[in-house]
This record gives sequence, C-alpha cells and structure tokens, in this order.
Amino acid sequence: MLFKYGILKTNFRDHCPDIKTLPQYFKENGYYTIGLGKTFHNSLPDTLSWSEKPHIEGFRFDPDCVYTSQEGIQSIEQKKQRYIQEGKNYIDQLGHWYLRTFATKSAEVPDDAYFDGAQTTLAIEKLKELKNLKEPFFLSVGYYRPHLPFNAPKKYWDLYKREDIALAKNQFVPENSPEYAMYGDYELRTFDDFRNTPTPYEGSLPAEQQKLLKHGYYASLSYVDAQIGRLLDAIQ
Repeated sequence: MLFKYGILKTNFRDHCPDIKTLPQYFKENGYYTIGLGKTFHNSLPDTLSWSEKPHIEGFRFDPDCVYTSQEGIQSIEQKKQRYIQEGKNYIDQLGHWYLRTFATKSAEVPDDAYFDGAQTTLAIEKLKELKNLKEPFFLSVGYYRPHLPFNAPKKYWDLYKREDIALAKNQFVPENSPEYAMYGDYELRTFDDFRNTPTPYEGSLPAEQQKLLKHGYYASLSYVDAQIGRLLDAIQ
C-alpha cells in the first residue's frame, strides 16, 4: 500500500505533442525564459519551454533528502552505506534517493543552506542579469516547501510554540473520500521516523507527533514566505 501511488512518469510531450506550455508560448513570442526549481517537475527540463534552466550549485535536482544538522547528515550516509553493502540501489529511475530518514528537522543554519533559499538567491542574481536584456523575460521560481520533509532553519521554527499548536478536530478519514486523498499520509511513512506509525485507516498519530508535523509545516511555510518576500523586494 505504501508505494501503490507513485510519481506520474508520463511525459506529456510524448502523449500530447501539440500542447503548448505557458513559458513555451512566451519563448516563441520573443521572451527569454528561465525555469528555476520545481516548475513542471524538476527532473523534466523541457527545452521547448526554457531558454535556460540553471542548476542550483551544491544541490541535487531533487532536494528531498537535504539535511543540514550533523545528525541528519550522518543518518543519510549510514543509510546510503547500508544500501550499498546490501547490493541495493538507493536511487530510482528519476534520480530520487531512497534515503529519507527524518520527516522534520530544525537546524541553526542560514536560509541558503536549504534549496529554496539558495534558489531565491540565484533568482535574484538572474534578475540583475535579466534587467539588462533588450528582450523581455519570463522567470519562473518553483518552491519546494512545504513539501515533506519539513526541514527549515531554526529561526522559522522559533516563530511557533509547539505547546500552543492545536490538534485537528477531525481525527478520522473523511467519509467517502478517495483513497488517493490519503497519499500524502502514506508518503509520510517513507521516512524512517514515521515508518511504523498507524495509517489513517488504522487510527490517529500520537498527539506529540501531530504537533511536531504541524510545527514543521508552519516553519516551512514561514521559510518560503520569507523567500518569496526576498524575491518581491528584488523585483521592486
């Protein structure tokens, strides 16, 4: 059940070749188009849409397994070595790592230690270059957070007190809801620290785990809000 639902691997160019994307339309009409981060999907560069799709220095294309605390870094390396010793592949066909360990992590690091901060810095640098172009431009910045894992610098976690975070009143699966609606909850169980928790159909998570996840979610939202604010300031 855990892996019943996966990433949609269908390439829309193969099945709907006449589709025109938004950046493709701009590109075909004289715009210089740049795609940063998770626009469409980060593993699909789509040269028809983008004049340029820069790589964020220091990050893999899929930063789901980026941990900046020493504990997180060690957990990734230990799991990687275990896969290697067992003769297993820790990277799937799309380049995703099977090395998820912690579903949440707080670390005393600058914003650029995580992907969303680093790509915002790059986007600001690109804006400085683009303003000197004679042609108009289309810049897309696709943010990851608040996607699992809920990793964000500690200062964003400190904006919230976990003891004040309320639990959801509806501690149950909504009646007649499609099974796919629970996929995010199953994805949570791909992380080692939540692997053995009950599924939504078996019961609720312990209250402390619920508060931890909501705390991480709030911190991730505030982190991305700050990055979007940086970008808007740069545009101004």
